[in-house]
This record gives sequence, C-alpha cells and structure tokens, in this order.
Amino acid sequence: MIKASEQSDKNLIQRAATNVADVLTGSVDAVVLGGVPALSGAWALAKALLGNALDLRQQRALEFVEAINNDPSTFTQEIVSSEAFQDGFVIALTEYIKIRNFLKRRIALKIFKEFTASGDKVEFPLERFYDTLSKLSTSGIKTLGFIKSEILPMREQGIKDDLATKNLGTEKPYEWWYEQNLKSEPVSTYFNQWIYDRYHPRSKAVKDSLNNGEEIQDTKLLGEVFDVERDISERMNAPLAELEYLGLIKWVNDPKNGGLGWGGGGATAWALTSFAYEFIEFIEDAPETPTTDAVI
Repeated sequence: MIKASEQSDKNLIQRAATNVADVLTGSVDAVVLGGVPALSGAWALAKALLGNALDLRQQRALEFVEAINNDPSTFTQEIVSSEAFQDGFVIALTEYIKIRNFLKRRIALKIFKEFTASGDKVEFPLERFYDTLSKLSTSGIKTLGFIKSEILPMREQGIKDDLATKNLGTEKPYEWWYEQNLKSEPVSTYFNQWIYDRYHPRSKAVKDSLNNGEEIQDTKLLGEVFDVERDISERMNAPLAELEYLGLIKWVNDPKNGGLGWGGGGATAWALTSFAYEFIEFIEDAPETPTTDAVI
C-alpha cells in the first residue's frame, strides 16, 4: 500500500506535469492571463512550482497577474516571453502570495515592475528586495517613507543653504561640492533636527505655541515638554535597529562633531546605505508622521 505522504508527492508531481502540459497544448488559463497571452509560459511555470499554494491564494495571484495585464506598455509580449522574465515572475509571484499586508503588496508590485523594465534582469537584486520587504515591519516601512518624503528633502535644502554661506572658490564646480556634502552629511543630523524643531522646549515652534515666543521658565511645563520630546524621539528611533539589521542604514562618522558612530565612543550618526537609496524608491510618499497623545 502506498503511504499517504508518498501518494501526495505523486499527486503534486502529476499536477506539475499537467500544468506544464497546459502551455504545450495552448489550454492555459486564458481568462486569468487576459491580454498577455505570452505570459502563459511564466504562469505555467509558477503553477508547476507552487501547486497548492496558488489554489489557496487565488485572489492574490489574480491581483498580481491583473497588475501585469493592466500595464501592457511595461509588460510587453517580447519581455514576458523571455526566460529571465519568467524566472523573475516565479520569484515575485511566490513572494507576493505570501504577503499579508496590502501596503507591502503594493511595494512588491513596484519592485517587480522595476525588474521588468531593467535591462539586466540577471543582476537586478530582485531576491534581496523581496527578502528585505518580507522582513521589514510596518513601522520600518513608515520610517523609510518618512525619511524619503520629509528628511531627505530637508537634508538637501540644508546642504544648499550651508554651501550658500561659503566661498567655494573656482577650482571645483558647485555640483562637486554639493555631491561631496551629500555623501558626507549624515541623514541623522536632519532626522534629529526635525524632532528638535517641533518638540524641544527651546525650539521656536514650541516657544511660540506655549509661551508667546519666550523661553519656558515654568519647571512643571518644561518637564512635560521634555517628556513629550523624549516619547517622540523614542518612537521615531525605535525602528533604526531593524533598519540597520536589514542593511538599510549604517553608523558613520559625524563630520561636524568628530564622532565615531555607534559603539565608537563618540557622537552617534547614521546614514542610508546605497541599497537603501534603491529600496526607498519603492516606498510611497506622504506617510503618517509620528505623533504623540500629549498636546503641545
């Protein structure tokens, strides 16, 4: 008698062979594949490899394929027929049907679209992008979105304002100085400045809000404001350890304070990694900004 597990394995093998035969006979899911008949090869390969998983997550699979059908300018017949695309399709669909979070699925589709448009699909870091996405928490995603929409523009403007006060000479063009400062100026400088400007008791916004622009002298109020600032700072900095673990931020020297970075005994400063600048392009703008229950 064949054991249940052995019979199950035989059924899966038979099913995979049947799915591949769907393509060879031209009977692959025409309704699902819609306007991209050439996608049948990639779809059959995914069906052969994923088997029961596609049955269990049919809606997500349909969602993924429909996104391709709705963008024929990117997913052309020539591209989707290529072996490199089909390999990437299987990787992307496998990850997509496992993602529970709708925000993450939107990001996953953006990653796959960028892969499809890439001229070198073999070298495109598709697996790393999806591995990072699968491990990244919602708070980590929101932090990256916040950095993208709020902190990076603030940093760029801050560097331009700083350069405007200096005599740069004529030996190097302005663009060279700007790029050098972009490379050396930590993102954390402006991340921390954003918190200070809005929550520190000596910031203009807080003094204007609570004491008509004057220094706050009331010790009770001063303590309450410091508590709010600490709460905000802790919430905003909490995801940084996760981002470091995933290779999205790195601890660096602070050129203005002469620090050595985290664990180096000096001032702490962090910057985005090269991979983070690539990954952050898939994050949507205008995220929720950090808030607190306390009122300032």
